[in-house]
Amino acid sequence: MMVSAILLAGGKVKKSWYDSISKVLYRFIYNETYLFGEYKPLRNFKGNIDGVIKLRPMMEYVLHSLDKAKTIAEVVIVGEKKRIEQKVGIINRMETPVKVVQQMGPFLENALLSYENSSATNHALFVPSDIPFIAPADIDYFVRECQSYQRDFDFLFAVVSRRTLKPTTKWFRKRPYFWMIDDNSRGKEGADKYGRKGFRIANLGFANPQGIRNLELINLAYSVRKLRNPTKIVTVIKFARREVRKYLQKKLTKKGMETKLGELLGTRFKLIEIKDASPALDIDAFEDISIGENLWRNRSKTKEKDEKGFFSHS
Repeated sequence: MMVSAILLAGGKVKKSWYDSISKVLYRFIYNETYLFGEYKPLRNFKGNIDGVIKLRPMMEYVLHSLDKAKTIAEVVIVGEKKRIEQKVGIINRMETPVKVVQQMGPFLENALLSYENSSATNHALFVPSDIPFIAPADIDYFVRECQSYQRDFDFLFAVVSRRTLKPTTKWFRKRPYFWMIDDNSRGKEGADKYGRKGFRIANLGFANPQGIRNLELINLAYSVRKLRNPTKIVTVIKFARREVRKYLQKKLTKKGMETKLGELLGTRFKLIEIKDASPALDIDAFEDISIGENLWRNRSKTKEKDEKGFFSHS
């Protein structure tokens, strides 16, 4: 069954003093210059679509893959409507129906606004606009995996293992993995001596907002990503003291994390491990742009990103 796709292209249009401070802080922590304070969905990125390598708005690569995916019935974009319609030419060439709605507020409000403007009656796919390497196969795999669980879960989110990300180690540099005992999997490949596997979030969500009682916590969770808001990180730790203790003891399980997240959000929550690294490779920093463009240029000498997934041939 095909689903509605929500493309999250919201973001700041003006730089604030807080963005400038964050850039300095992240340069110190990660040795990277983050793209804070600019409207990232329209940031130009040199990549490959249908064999043509040139500069395009970053979100155009995501739209191309959504258009080619077999599981997507429509695309609803939330962001700066006028600028997107003026600068993203692929919208007028897509076979998949597409609608653009003007962003109205923080992350959660934009996500709900776009969901309400879609034809979805339960689950929809939520995708960010800064993952240019995502392929149609990545989308179809995740949607179909989620559909096999959607009767039992209202909120499913993608993760990718350290083992899968191994070919892309330059991308993550100092960025940490989240280590859990994978009690949902029989395989122990890639596990450390404590039986834990390293995971990173993979930027794809499959959710029915009507089944999430504590939606307001999503904005809180979004605000602490990449350690950007230390005060709110403390709040999150208070919510999950037991899990933090287990994590420090190297005893936290994937199932335990799913249960806790479900309790906090008031929903039935599940993590879905994907098999390709592409959805996890978001463009956050200037260094990501350089690495990404080189990666795509070298890739094009062998096989371009296609329906099989950008890294599936490696």
